Amino acid sequence: MMRSFYKLLFTLMCFSSLFACGDNTSPDPQNNPPPPDSTFSLNNAVGFLTSADGGGQLYVFDALDPQNSLIEVASEVYEYSWTPSAKEQLAYVTIDPSVEGPLEVYLATLGESPLNLTEEFLDSGGVLLYGGGGTSNTLWSPDGSHLVFMADSDNNGQYELYLADDTGHVSLLNAQEINIRFQWSPDSSQFAYLAGSLAGLNLYLYDLSNPEQPPEKINDDLIAGGSVSFFDWSPDSNSIIYLADQEVVGKKEAYLLDLTASNITKIHPDFPDDREVSGLKFSPDSHWIAYLADQDTLSKDELYIVNTSDLGNSIKVNDDFEDIGDVEDDYAWSPNPNNIYLAYRRDGEPDNDQEFELYVYKHGEGNIKINDDFPSVLPVGMDRAVISFAWSPNGEKIAYLSDIASNDVNQISVSDLISPSSEIDTTVNNPLVEGGVVGSYFQWNPDSSQLLYRASTGKPATYLTSADGTESLKLHQNLIWTQAFRGNPFFSPDGRAVSYSISNNSTDTYDSYLYILESGETINFKSLSSDFEFVDNITFSPHDWAESN
Repeated sequence: MMRSFYKLLFTLMCFSSLFACGDNTSPDPQNNPPPPDSTFSLNNAVGFLTSADGGGQLYVFDALDPQNSLIEVASEVYEYSWTPSAKEQLAYVTIDPSVEGPLEVYLATLGESPLNLTEEFLDSGGVLLYGGGGTSNTLWSPDGSHLVFMADSDNNGQYELYLADDTGHVSLLNAQEINIRFQWSPDSSQFAYLAGSLAGLNLYLYDLSNPEQPPEKINDDLIAGGSVSFFDWSPDSNSIIYLADQEVVGKKEAYLLDLTASNITKIHPDFPDDREVSGLKFSPDSHWIAYLADQDTLSKDELYIVNTSDLGNSIKVNDDFEDIGDVEDDYAWSPNPNNIYLAYRRDGEPDNDQEFELYVYKHGEGNIKINDDFPSVLPVGMDRAVISFAWSPNGEKIAYLSDIASNDVNQISVSDLISPSSEIDTTVNNPLVEGGVVGSYFQWNPDSSQLLYRASTGKPATYLTSADGTESLKLHQNLIWTQAFRGNPFFSPDGRAVSYSISNNSTDTYDSYLYILESGETINFKSLSSDFEFVDNITFSPHDWAESN
């Protein structure tokens, strides 16, 4: 039962395929790796597993010398994550497939024997590397000096919280309560977590500078039946915001815990007991907090911001709109801390709760509608929408996916918020015929100059386009009808490489590739060894690839 749970967990973490259709051409790129460089470097490191559903071998290699740098790290690995530091370390979960036994946590330094972090206390039960934010990398502290994991050491169904340093020393932090979510402070000095009983959860804080001091509860006392449901750190590590029904059961309200002043303040004004708050997000400069609430109108979620120096005095961000509509919960701050910009989608006009429009709020200036106007008259059953959006990493542009120009034909557009060349946004994807589909996923490269996306005009492919739409590159040949994309393509941390995978439905196999932008070379992971039938869970070392430029 426990093993089945972890297999399910691992499967859910894997990317799902986007779509499949195509022509009769071959998708196989040339397996022609870049010229060799015999030095292994974390700046170019790639990791992967050789199994589709866990229990595979873990390998790493240098992307600039793949044939000569391949290293087998471990076997029967279910999940792994790189350290964010400059050390050549990974953490991984493994199990012996020949016996019914526990999952075990290891710390591996390349070139050395791995350390079993669970060997001394785990006789039976299971171990879960639980990365508070939903991704395995978050179990590491941001500086890579420590990692946290949860373990059921006595097989009683209750997980304890453990802290390990990068030498393999493990300590128990809290064995008395159920721990369900934790998050490091951005400066790696502390971490917070939720713990308690099924009756309610409290927020706890552990300070690494005072290791002898046990974790302490940091939220105010809750009303009977109350619980903390969410928390997040400020980017400067000085504060924590959290949601709790602290005063009235079932009424979620938002609070700011100032760790420097050791006080807690409700961030919004009081409102009726049938209203509640959701979607708390700090601005990049830590001075503002945004939240959604039906603060003014029952069951109508609107977007508000409040300055941390003026808590309780909220500013409504969105303009007034139809009462049946809402602001969507995928709103996002600009990543540039110098610009207090907030992008959000809300129901459009006229009165249609499926016509989502995109707005950017500039503090002190007001709202700007980003997308073009919807057609004034639409056939019955047809609507238009901005489906998703993403800020460029430098915060100067915003890309969005919509079917505004033609029903059910998606396009990617880019709006320049700093130096607009015209009032019309740039459509950056290749023109598509009626019925063509741009995949719902797209990604900016780290320097904000390019976008990666998938599209089909009956012949699916992965594309790279410049942010102004003037240059476009297809990374591989079109898929045929028996093939599908597996997961989503993604950039290396510096944008010098792209990883993508293609599955073959007729043979139940798939191939994974690494495309090097500078050389135009493509590496098929299977070319590294004839033993590689499946390659999955590909990751780039987070240690700054850009240092090797």
